[in-house]
Order: sequence, then C-alpha cells, then structure tokens
Amino acid sequence: MDVVAVRDDLPQVPVKVVDVRLSDHRLLLRSMPLVRPCSVYTSVTGRPWSWLDAAAFRSALRLSPLCSPETWTTLDVDDLDQLHDSIVTAIVDWIIPIRTVRCRRRPSDPWFDQDCRQTKRCVGYLERVVRRTDLTGVTAVTTVTAI
Repeated sequence: MDVVAVRDDLPQVPVKVVDVRLSDHRLLLRSMPLVRPCSVYTSVTGRPWSWLDAAAFRSALRLSPLCSPETWTTLDVDDLDQLHDSIVTAIVDWIIPIRTVRCRRRPSDPWFDQDCRQTKRCVGYLERVVRRTDLTGVTAVTTVTAI
C-alpha cells in the first residue's frame, strides 16, 4: 500500500498511478502547487578581518602618536582612552575599511531545533578531528555527547 500525505491547506490534486513495468510496484505522480517564499535580503556591515595585514598595522601603530610619549604624557586617563580608540580605529579603517554586504536570509526549518544544531556541531568537530589525525586501522568509534 502506498500513501500520499498532503497538508489540509493544500488543494486536493488527483494522484496518477503509472505502471512502469519494472516490478509489481506502481509509480505515483502528483503535481504539487508549492509556492516558494520570496527571498529576504539584509545588509550586513562589518570588516573582513581576514584581510588584516599585521605588519602594516604594526608599522602604522609605531608611527602613530601612541608611540611618542611627548604626545600623551600630559593627558589624563579618559583622554588617553579616547586617543587610543581614535588612533586604532583610524588605522583599522585605513587597512581594512568597513564594508556593507547584501546577503540573502533563509528561514530555518521548523524541525531544525537545538538538538539538531548541537548534533551538527558535534559531527563537524569529529570530522575536523578525523582530518587532523591519521585513523587508518582504527575500528572503534568514540561518541561525543557534549562539546
């Protein structure tokens, strides 16, 4: 017996039974008038930190007023904090400017709950461990319950 399960809110479309002549089973065909939701786009602003050139940051920091004591010896703690923040922000803006990226947001499936998310993280962890280690000849499987 074959079953075609359909939600109540979908229109009832007839099922066509096709004999494919390969076995005693039949092929069930049914058109599904499913409507895909419109894509939602959002803008995300951030810095591509992987582009940070540590040597350029270090050299710009050495040339800044933070590395010349005559600039900051007369400043109090609040002014030093403000000086530090403004100079470091200016250097980072110069090396890796802020950029805005438009990305498509996809809603999560209702069945993908916290347990699925935790299991997926655990599987990813175990895959990374396997890639880093040589496990040829190992027959035992270790179960990780919580990471």
